[in-house]
Amino acid sequence: MHKRVKKILIRMNAYCRISAPLAINILLLCGLVACPTIFCNLEVDGQANNFMTTKTYYKLEPGAVISDGVQDGCALIDKMLNAAFNLSAYSADYRMKVYKEKQTLNEEGTFYFHKPKFLKLEVKQGSRKGSLAILAEDGKIHGHLGGLLKYFSGAVSIDSDMAKAINGFPMADTDFYSLAAYLKNMLKQGDLSLNTIDARQTNKFNSPNYVLDMYSSAQPTKLLLLKRIYVDPKTYLPIFWEDYIDGRIWSESTWQNVRTNLRLPDNFFRP
Repeated sequence: MHKRVKKILIRMNAYCRISAPLAINILLLCGLVACPTIFCNLEVDGQANNFMTTKTYYKLEPGAVISDGVQDGCALIDKMLNAAFNLSAYSADYRMKVYKEKQTLNEEGTFYFHKPKFLKLEVKQGSRKGSLAILAEDGKIHGHLGGLLKYFSGAVSIDSDMAKAINGFPMADTDFYSLAAYLKNMLKQGDLSLNTIDARQTNKFNSPNYVLDMYSSAQPTKLLLLKRIYVDPKTYLPIFWEDYIDGRIWSESTWQNVRTNLRLPDNFFRP
């Protein structure tokens, strides 16, 4: 059957230059094929004829720890630490979503980082739109709220509730190195990790990424998923981060447009 289809395709390519969708319809009407999916990756004269493209997604069960083609995640976390450590100055656009009981909080913005540990956060969308926060040389968070309150600035300690993201995470620990160190500390406290051996295609992104799960085995009959991180296989930086509580997603964060080797002015992180 496939040889007969191949001969017809050769004639179509040589004489008719017929379009792929029309070719499929003709073959279906002739009863030569029962389903057009056989055209995926079919080659004619050594050239691929991808009339239809399909993607196979790595199966991720909601709230369940990954178990297919996985390994201990400690080595991947170390690579994340090393990759972030080698970045001296960078910025990224972020999006954050928090699923609270009666509402969903959304926030978008841009953050900047410079060694040893200077941070600047600009909120561009969400309830705190217009807010600015800077982790300055004195170790405090300086900044202002959005709207009319932007004219009233102040400084708070890094552990203040006013210096936390909408998901409750300290703003001072939102750089890539601190996030990887947080995962490393989870392992020291007894939590466990697994990551896919290979980068896998998921429905989150157009290209494959490593999937890293942080989980607890405190319950004897069930592994409790705590965090799921999607890691770029080229940069080893996180691009998507999910937090779970009791097996249900609590918040998610994503980073895009990461810009490295930035040259920032000397006063960029001054209050």
